[in-house]
Amino acid sequence: MQIIGGIASGIHLSVAKGFSVRPTVGRSRKSLFDSIGNMSGLCVADFFAGSGALGLEAASRGAEKVYFLESDQRNCRIISENIAKVAKAGVTSEMKVVCSDVVHGYARLPPVGMIFADPPYDETADLLSILLSDAKFAEWAGDAVLIWELPEDSRSEAVNGVLLENKNWKMLKKRKFGDAEFLWLKPQAITLHPFGMKKGN
Repeated sequence: MQIIGGIASGIHLSVAKGFSVRPTVGRSRKSLFDSIGNMSGLCVADFFAGSGALGLEAASRGAEKVYFLESDQRNCRIISENIAKVAKAGVTSEMKVVCSDVVHGYARLPPVGMIFADPPYDETADLLSILLSDAKFAEWAGDAVLIWELPEDSRSEAVNGVLLENKNWKMLKKRKFGDAEFLWLKPQAITLHPFGMKKGN
């Protein structure tokens, strides 16, 4: 697996052996980032970060700050190794790894403008339900856009039910790139901590 675009394009990333990391397929990742466009100045969070591929891609393409949230200690070490690789290639983004599960760890991060979430496929519906039903998560997210990856086999009634029952977030769009489908979600309203997509602390 490698960085596809930006300053660190072509840099190969380390990935943990086994099944604890499922990197977004390269073609899908390229299409996703091409659809986002200019990331210059953005503050980004990479939830369920795994190898950090999504956050590192954002950094390579100009994101100002990237925060990686990952619960597995082994993966956290690998993300740190990959950060060193892209930094050596010239990426100057501020990058920080927080080793914690997403449900309890998001509040440890400063406000961001964009959130990537690539959860374990077999937990997609449950994790989506927990986070979208958490009013404090919506408050923390403020005006951020949440891009949530869905695997082909999890486009199920369970996921659709979560989206229908959710009252804290609105779906902006749904896009399919290759074998992956992505939801663009945003809190229903800016709450106590409004911020623009290009700002962060």
